[in-house]
Amino acid sequence: MDFSIILKISANIESAFKNRICVQKNRQCSNHWNSAGFHPVNQIAGTTYRRFSLFVPQWRFQVIFRVISTASELEANVVSPLRKQVAAVPEADISLAAMIERASNVAKQMRYFGLVTRRALFHELVPSARRAGFALISENAQDKEALFRWGDGKPDFTFLVSFRDPHIRWVVAESLGDIFGLVLTSSSHASTVSVETNLALRQKEFGPNALRFRDVLLIMPGFDDTPAWMKSI
Repeated sequence: MDFSIILKISANIESAFKNRICVQKNRQCSNHWNSAGFHPVNQIAGTTYRRFSLFVPQWRFQVIFRVISTASELEANVVSPLRKQVAAVPEADISLAAMIERASNVAKQMRYFGLVTRRALFHELVPSARRAGFALISENAQDKEALFRWGDGKPDFTFLVSFRDPHIRWVVAESLGDIFGLVLTSSSHASTVSVETNLALRQKEFGPNALRFRDVLLIMPGFDDTPAWMKSI
């Protein structure tokens, strides 16, 4: 691919996030993304993720972003309680050993879903995940997407698994509780998992241990900080 195309994609994504207030006001959200070259595709059921596509001559990209743009039922029932949960978490000094153990568990969970998206069919996903210890939060059979969390104890992440695109399958994990604010992304085309902070949030909205957890994940084999959209090029 011509490097100028990569620069164009990067510039468009940067432009789309420069005016985050506009993105969050909902009424101007679609117009704002359109002006940056993105076209809304759909809202992913059961999540606060929205798909946008970006068209470049001879290329077509679909990128998944988490956009909090409306005081919807989902915002009221899911996102707001999570933020209150974060605010209630004391700035406890979690030991490095405990952080590494949690990160290792999440790494195993991401690797599991990465393996499933490469080897299984969608109808095999839910039974397999349940056998592996995950609990199903929601499923959209029509769009071939399902949302999971770890079934035992207090989960650190939710996992959105999407078979919707016949050419590429995605796993998008969003952190909870004291590490709220992280997004992990893997795809059937990528050899590593992207570790990113949620650009729809301000840093003060992150959980108190989010950035430390990110740094620990980045020392795990198979995890890096390369943005997920760059790996789909």
